[in-house]
Amino acid sequence: MADTISFICQMANVKDFVMKFLTDSFPQYQLHNLTNGNTPETPNITSVHPLVMEYMQIEASGDNEHDSILPAMSVEETNKEDDLKTIGLVEDYWEVTTEFLDSLKYSDITTLKGRMEARIRDGFLINDNMIEQIEEFKNSLEQKVYAKRIQRGFHQNVVVVIWASSIDVRDIVTLISEAILSDARKTLQGDFRVKDLTMSVQSGLYSTEFGRIFYGAEISLRFINGMTVFKLDMTEESQNDLAGKGINEIITTLNQEGNNFVKKS
Repeated sequence: MADTISFICQMANVKDFVMKFLTDSFPQYQLHNLTNGNTPETPNITSVHPLVMEYMQIEASGDNEHDSILPAMSVEETNKEDDLKTIGLVEDYWEVTTEFLDSLKYSDITTLKGRMEARIRDGFLINDNMIEQIEEFKNSLEQKVYAKRIQRGFHQNVVVVIWASSIDVRDIVTLISEAILSDARKTLQGDFRVKDLTMSVQSGLYSTEFGRIFYGAEISLRFINGMTVFKLDMTEESQNDLAGKGINEIITTLNQEGNNFVKKS
């Protein structure tokens, strides 16, 4: 067994949330009727750039222009950028409680693969074996167990890319997407607790790469997200040392008011 187990909690998986929110919300706007039946209720929404998907479709259909997958959209995470001077880096210690470990187990999911996928979706990079090792170590001691908690904030961009075969359809899809993303702000700034969320739109894009003219737009979401790394020293000596320093007096909790960079439990 390793002397240290480290695992990650990312505060908000914004890309996956935005993709699902767009997919779930589009039918409310009846895109099919707004375009006189020329589009589906929901555009193709994936993590792959629409023009890449269109190229693959053209190759598969033998250049049949009626086989287009447009309008299509992608949701992409473009970059992360640390700004430690203004966002900060916080280090402290966190009590590893039974309740905390139970919340990471996802016991209602029966398959190992399903539990791992659910954790990753929610931003937790920890597996069943790591949880079992931590529980065994915790149960072997007759005292509280603490992990070092390192929290950092970073600027992040998520871009919604839109491509269509006509300007009118592009503009309609872009306008609907803006409305949906404006509605998503409440969840992003509330449950996910991202900070300084801004939205900008770039339209007027076009492509002639495939011998046809396609029209594009991009909606950029910029915000401050956060990540927490837990490092648990799995030695009795280290835990005794922490207990001897009166660590109880400096422990903070995941739900402490003002703690910007840790996922809500």
